[in-house]
Amino acid sequence: MNNQCRILLACMPKSGSTYLAAILSKLPDSRTTSWVPHHGRREQELCYRRLREDNEAFPSHANSVAQHHVRYSGTTRVYMKEFNLKPVVLVRNIYDIIPSLIDHHRLNSVVYPMAYAPADIAEWNFERSSRFVTDMVIPWYFNFFMSWNDC
Repeated sequence: MNNQCRILLACMPKSGSTYLAAILSKLPDSRTTSWVPHHGRREQELCYRRLREDNEAFPSHANSVAQHHVRYSGTTRVYMKEFNLKPVVLVRNIYDIIPSLIDHHRLNSVVYPMAYAPADIAEWNFERSSRFVTDMVIPWYFNFFMSWNDC
């Protein structure tokens, strides 16, 4: 009997997903994993090979939590069915995301899959940074929301 629970934490960046993944991974017989081969500027599409290897490597009683900034697609649907992934979709108020992303540029990194941010964006003033985020990054967030809305 397979008691395995495989949670796909599909999340908007800056939505509290790291915190939620850490909490879920502390449940009994649970662990975090990754079903994408690389991060950085790469879109976080699920990888069939990683899903298969993860499925084979852990016993049926092990629970998995994978946190990915992945939009819903036909391929995601196929993988969710084949590997029995349970999606938890995490969103955040769009108006709160803009200042969080600007802080992220200054405090963490300018590298992420939603847009190609210039290396010096961390030094821009708030107005210029917010225009960039609004024009270049926020469309990804709407795409994310609408794709999962169809799920």
